[in-house]
Amino acid sequence: MTSLNLPGPFDLGLTLDCGQMFRAERGKDGWWQFVDGPNAYVAKVEGQRLEFDRPVSAEKVRALFSFDLDLAGLRSRALAAAPELHASFGDPTGLRPMRLSCPVEVLFCFLCSQNNHIPRIKGMVAHLADRGEPIPGAEWARRFPSLEVLAGMEESTLRGLGFGYRARAIPLCAQAIAAEGGVAWLHSLKSEPYERAHRVLLALPGVGPKVADCVCLHGLHMGEAVPVDVHVWRRVVEVFFPEWSGKDLDPRRYRLIGERFRSRFRAEAGFVQQLLFVRSLRSSRSVARSALGDPNIDEAIAEPRAG
Repeated sequence: MTSLNLPGPFDLGLTLDCGQMFRAERGKDGWWQFVDGPNAYVAKVEGQRLEFDRPVSAEKVRALFSFDLDLAGLRSRALAAAPELHASFGDPTGLRPMRLSCPVEVLFCFLCSQNNHIPRIKGMVAHLADRGEPIPGAEWARRFPSLEVLAGMEESTLRGLGFGYRARAIPLCAQAIAAEGGVAWLHSLKSEPYERAHRVLLALPGVGPKVADCVCLHGLHMGEAVPVDVHVWRRVVEVFFPEWSGKDLDPRRYRLIGERFRSRFRAEAGFVQQLLFVRSLRSSRSVARSALGDPNIDEAIAEPRAG
């Protein structure tokens, strides 16, 4: 067993299941199973501690959940820079930004996220993960498949599994990354400025602006990245761009939103985006449950139309 002190409020379920990653499942009695790269975890929060069912690397866990970040301080600075966000933030949620260890896994998981909802994304990601190698000591878990495996997947097979138009992009994207230098090349983007890393990712097959920003934020750990989906779009229009009400999220507006966030919040822009996303996601889920009686309904995580 491993037990870590928490740096402050921490909602493990919200953090794992709000769209930052898609390889987590709720178990019994507050336990969660989740996979990050070569690491499989079973964990739950008990009071002010994060408990694991087996020994794990405390260093890796602290990095994964950004336990080094003073989130109360970040929130205060964000509200000082943009007081108009107070109503949109709501009360602190216990959400923590995730810094996932494998940018390849992050990229292909978010390729599945385009114009999709979280339960369906998880199903697609599970189909891909079934082709990965077992993780020793965790009979329920597999590593994400290698680039070689992803590159060799048949479009027809993926379409048969319900991947739709993403079925073509997945092997093509894996082939493109391999041609650039593979996993090491993708990791090397961590040392590049955000603007260049984002531009390079956009050149990969199937990668649009939001997927590139998700990879920059969660896979390359660039706080300047601001993924914009339908949830964030609604809040941003209400608070910053009321003149856009009734209009579509196009590439130009997507770019302007990112620029506004980076000018206000600098390297903490991605955290501000996450607070807006989670608040809007919770509101949408609450409305959907009330209207349809479906506890699992989730709204699409949409890309800009022309992205």
